[in-house]
Amino acid sequence: MTVVYSDFAIADLVKMDESVKLIFFKACEALGDLPPCRHMRHGLPYLIKEVGQGRIVYDTVNGEVQIYRCFATHDRYEKWYKSYRGCHR
Repeated sequence: MTVVYSDFAIADLVKMDESVKLIFFKACEALGDLPPCRHMRHGLPYLIKEVGQGRIVYDTVNGEVQIYRCFATHDRYEKWYKSYRGCHR
Protein backbone atom coordinates (compact mmCIF):
# COMPACT_ATOMS: atom_id res chain seq x y z
CA MET A 1 0.00 0.00 0.00
CA THR A 2 1.04 3.58 -0.60
CA VAL A 3 1.66 5.72 2.48
CA VAL A 4 0.44 9.34 2.34
CA TYR A 5 1.37 11.86 5.03
CA SER A 6 -0.89 14.80 5.96
CA ASP A 7 0.55 18.26 6.56
CA PHE A 8 -0.03 17.76 10.29
CA ALA A 9 1.90 14.48 10.27
CA ILE A 10 4.82 16.06 8.42
CA ALA A 11 4.88 18.95 10.91
CA ASP A 12 4.85 16.44 13.80
CA LEU A 13 7.72 14.46 12.28
CA VAL A 14 9.84 17.57 11.64
CA LYS A 15 9.72 18.40 15.38
CA MET A 16 11.08 14.96 16.41
CA ASP A 17 14.69 13.99 17.01
CA GLU A 18 16.35 12.16 14.12
CA SER A 19 16.47 8.80 15.91
CA VAL A 20 12.77 8.98 16.87
CA LYS A 21 11.85 10.20 13.39
CA LEU A 22 13.53 7.15 11.82
CA ILE A 23 11.55 4.79 14.07
CA PHE A 24 8.30 6.52 13.11
CA PHE A 25 9.07 6.41 9.37
CA LYS A 26 9.77 2.68 9.58
CA ALA A 27 6.54 2.10 11.53
CA CYS A 28 4.53 4.16 9.02
CA GLU A 29 5.94 2.25 6.07
CA ALA A 30 5.15 -1.06 7.79
CA LEU A 31 1.48 -0.10 8.25
CA GLY A 32 0.76 -1.03 4.64
CA ASP A 33 1.83 -4.62 5.30
CA LEU A 34 0.02 -5.05 8.62
CA PRO A 35 -3.65 -5.67 9.30
CA PRO A 36 -5.44 -2.64 10.81
CA CYS A 37 -4.69 -1.97 14.47
CA ARG A 38 -7.18 -0.74 17.00
CA HIS A 39 -9.82 1.92 16.37
CA MET A 40 -10.10 5.08 18.41
CA ARG A 41 -12.94 5.16 20.89
CA HIS A 42 -16.09 7.27 20.85
CA GLY A 43 -16.76 6.65 17.16
CA LEU A 44 -13.74 8.56 15.84
CA PRO A 45 -12.85 7.31 12.35
CA TYR A 46 -9.13 6.65 12.91
CA LEU A 47 -6.84 3.74 13.66
CA ILE A 48 -4.02 3.91 16.21
CA LYS A 49 -0.58 2.29 16.06
CA GLU A 50 1.59 2.41 19.17
CA VAL A 51 5.26 3.15 18.51
CA GLY A 52 7.20 2.99 21.75
CA GLN A 53 5.71 5.74 23.92
CA GLY A 54 4.24 7.49 20.88
CA ARG A 55 1.23 6.99 18.61
CA ILE A 56 0.47 7.13 14.90
CA VAL A 57 -3.07 8.17 13.95
CA TYR A 58 -3.98 6.80 10.52
CA ASP A 59 -6.62 5.24 8.31
CA THR A 60 -6.67 3.03 5.23
CA VAL A 61 -8.62 4.43 2.29
CA ASN A 62 -8.74 3.11 -1.29
CA GLY A 63 -5.54 1.10 -0.97
CA GLU A 64 -3.62 3.94 0.72
CA VAL A 65 -2.44 4.34 4.28
CA GLN A 66 -3.17 7.94 5.22
CA ILE A 67 -1.10 9.16 8.18
CA TYR A 68 -2.94 11.98 9.95
CA ARG A 69 -0.78 12.63 13.03
CA CYS A 70 2.41 11.32 14.67
CA PHE A 71 2.91 11.87 18.40
CA ALA A 72 6.32 11.21 19.95
CA THR A 73 4.89 10.93 23.47
CA HIS A 74 1.71 9.56 24.95
CA ASP A 75 1.07 12.88 26.72
CA ARG A 76 0.87 14.79 23.44
CA TYR A 77 -1.43 12.15 22.00
CA GLU A 78 -3.72 12.30 25.05
CA LYS A 79 -3.91 16.09 24.88
CA TRP A 80 -4.89 15.94 21.18
CA TYR A 81 -7.32 13.07 21.74
CA LYS A 82 -9.14 14.84 24.57
CA SER A 83 -9.48 18.07 22.60
CA TYR A 84 -10.65 16.22 19.48
CA ARG A 85 -13.09 14.06 21.39
CA GLY A 86 -14.64 17.07 23.12
CA CYS A 87 -15.48 18.69 19.76
CA HIS A 88 -17.27 15.63 18.37
CA ARG A 89 -19.70 14.56 21.07
